[in-house]
Amino acid sequence: MADTYVASVKGSRGILPRGYPWAALPWCAVVGLVYAYAAFKEPSWWGIAGGMVFFGCGVAQVLVLWNVKFQVFRADPEGIRLGWRRHVVTLRWQDVHEIRISPWADGAVADILLLPSASFVPRRLSPVAQVLLAAGLPQSWAYLKSPLLTPLSDPTRYSVPLSGTTTDEVAEALRPLTPDSVPILNAGFRISDQG
Repeated sequence: MADTYVASVKGSRGILPRGYPWAALPWCAVVGLVYAYAAFKEPSWWGIAGGMVFFGCGVAQVLVLWNVKFQVFRADPEGIRLGWRRHVVTLRWQDVHEIRISPWADGAVADILLLPSASFVPRRLSPVAQVLLAAGLPQSWAYLKSPLLTPLSDPTRYSVPLSGTTTDEVAEALRPLTPDSVPILNAGFRISDQG
C-alpha cells in the first residue's frame, strides 16, 4: 500500500514487556535443575545433559528474540500505530506535535512528541516492578505492555528505535503521510518546511 509506511524494531522491545526475554532464562534453569534431579532418582549424566538442554533452549530463545525484527511501527494518513497484536497504541496526527528522527547504531530513532492536550495512557507500573513481575510470573508478558508502548516524559513522547533504515529514508516515507501541522526534524535540522 503506497499510503502506509511500515518499519521494524529489532529485538523484543516492541512486543514483550521490560525484563523479557531475560526473565525466562532463570525459569529455564529451574526447569533444567528439576529435570536433572527428578527425571532420575539420583543424578546421572542423562539427567544433567537433559537439564543443560532445557537451559540451552532458554539461551537460544534469548538470542533469537534479541536479534529478530518485528514490524511494530505503522504510519498512514490517519496517524501512527505502535505495537503488535493485543498491545497497540494508536497516535492520531491531531495529537502529535512533531517527529524527531535521529541516527541510531542499527537504523534510526523516531521520537514522536505529543501535544500537551493529547490523551495518552500513563505507565501503570514502574520499570523495576515490571522486571520483578516478569521474573516472578512467567506468563506476565500477556498482561504487561512493552517499553515501546510506554510514553516517556519531559516532553511526553514515544521513542521508537527503527531497525534497518536511515533517518533520511524514514523522513522521506513519513513526509507524504503527515499533515502540514506536524513538522519532521532530522538529526537537529528541519527536513520539511511544514506548518
